[in-house]
Amino acid sequence: MLEGLATWVLNNYLGKYLENLHTDQLSIGLLKGEVELENVPLRKDALRHLDMPVEVRTGFVGKIKLQIPVSRLRSEPWVIMFEQLYLVAGPVKLEEFDEEAEEAAFQARKIAQLDGLEAAWRADQEARHEASHYANSYSSWLSYGTSFLTNIIENIQLKIRDVHLRYEDDQSIPGQVFACGLTIDSLALQSSDDHWIPRFVYGGNSKMAYKLLELTNMGLYWDTSADVYSNKSIGELASLMFSAIGKCDHEYLLQPVSATACVKRNLSEAPLRSRSSPRITCDLKLEKFPLSLSESQYRQVVKWNKEYDRLEKARHYRKWRPRCSVKDNPYEWWQYPIQCHLDKIHKKYSGRNWSTAQERARNIVRYVKVYSEHLRNPATVSTDCKAHKLQVEQELNFNELRSLREIAMERVARELELLQETKSPTLIIPEEQTSPIQNGEGILQRWFPAWGGWYTCGESSTPTSPQDNLQASSIPTGHVLQPANKSHDNEELEKQPSGSFEEEILYVL
Repeated sequence: MLEGLATWVLNNYLGKYLENLHTDQLSIGLLKGEVELENVPLRKDALRHLDMPVEVRTGFVGKIKLQIPVSRLRSEPWVIMFEQLYLVAGPVKLEEFDEEAEEAAFQARKIAQLDGLEAAWRADQEARHEASHYANSYSSWLSYGTSFLTNIIENIQLKIRDVHLRYEDDQSIPGQVFACGLTIDSLALQSSDDHWIPRFVYGGNSKMAYKLLELTNMGLYWDTSADVYSNKSIGELASLMFSAIGKCDHEYLLQPVSATACVKRNLSEAPLRSRSSPRITCDLKLEKFPLSLSESQYRQVVKWNKEYDRLEKARHYRKWRPRCSVKDNPYEWWQYPIQCHLDKIHKKYSGRNWSTAQERARNIVRYVKVYSEHLRNPATVSTDCKAHKLQVEQELNFNELRSLREIAMERVARELELLQETKSPTLIIPEEQTSPIQNGEGILQRWFPAWGGWYTCGESSTPTSPQDNLQASSIPTGHVLQPANKSHDNEELEKQPSGSFEEEILYVL
């Protein structure tokens, strides 16, 4: 179990940032209660998910250590340590373009945003229906292992030492090389009691969580004249980046400061409706905060900001950008802006015929039905339906998908409300479809889809939709494109006319 958990954490949370992250020998280190990785280089595309015209030039992590108290899991915390986190970034190069990688990153950002909306909806439904289908589907699992995992997660200690993040630019301003960076000596985050004394805490029925954050010597600099570090070897880079921490020859915007933050979080599941009772309270203790900005720094920041905006616009058209210079082939450079404008026109007017509209309508109708089933129980969605869902999500943009998902969310929410009004506490689903053990899938697999290394999930067929046993309920046409709004109660919705589900989808089109 520990090997699977540690491997999943390293691969899914660090794998997209670190190059050549091998976890084959993980079990050997876990037997000793300690896993240690040294000199792991950073991936060149580690910042691509930020959707910014910035890329990693070079960098590495000197040491990653995961300490697991194998024999004292219920009394001692897990410790995650990072040492020598050095990163050098710079503006993207327009002449270098990987269309497949850019498209994959774009799709990943879109799905992440949609998953965030789904998570918020599920949390809202849990708050509304304490005995809902979602809670009952994993209640037996939670009664067995939640307290154990909660204690582990609540007591994880994060320690980071020797951090230097640097952005250097030798192309935005002709004839000038400047750099800005963030330096941190140490950063520690750990659980504490209500007196802010670090200790191992037990979840149980506690209504409050306390975290202590300690920051040492954090500085922010902007050097108007700098050397290029991205072309250095790993050894030279480590020496330069380490010696730069705490040096006074930087042109600091923020002089190195230390601070302590005491964070208190209310764990109540019920919504906090009082303004005097916030969900999170932070008490920041800071002795000084010295800021300074010279005229040369200000002028350089303004110039860089203008160039950054130009680069932000130009990077979306890199695939049509000519590889040659303007002098070598001026014709291609004339075609470059023409192609950029024609692409917008083609996307706007392509597919404007009846057959394409019919196919699009059928795909949208099926997508909403599949996503509705996904909301009811993700484990019961068939492979074919999952493939269709993925295909539609690749074709449509974020705003279109959000509207369709909101339609499905409101339909399922109204079903749950109807079930609760008829005093039916949950949707009745055969045991062989909901049992985490028989279906080969636990609650971690359901709520964390990337957790695929723990279980092997068999292919399941699509069950009969629960709405077949209910009176059909449609969303008012005037509210198709609106998200579920808490200000609309059930009585107001019932007074408005409703159309068929297909009419709602055609209204979206």
